[in-house]
Amino acid sequence: MFQNIDVVRYTQMSRALKIAEEYAKRLLRRRYGSAADGIAKKLVEIYPEHGFPIYPDEVAELGLNLTPVPANIKGVLEDVTRTLPGLNLIGRIA
Repeated sequence: MFQNIDVVRYTQMSRALKIAEEYAKRLLRRRYGSAADGIAKKLVEIYPEHGFPIYPDEVAELGLNLTPVPANIKGVLEDVTRTLPGLNLIGRIA
């Protein structure tokens, strides 16, 4: 079974996950202090990609704080979701 493992690819993916974990730690430390390391580790291990959804009930289990979306903004976000289904956007929508 080990003969079928691409060691170079495995090393690349392992390194990418470690980089993601380190970035997450840095971003989370300001708000979560020493708990940031554990939260970052869980995020990298449990959620396989950036687009993988984290549901509200899971947020507390991860140790993250969830700020409810105000009703007026929630409506706008739902409209955008219906208008632009399946798209990933980065930046400002005007």
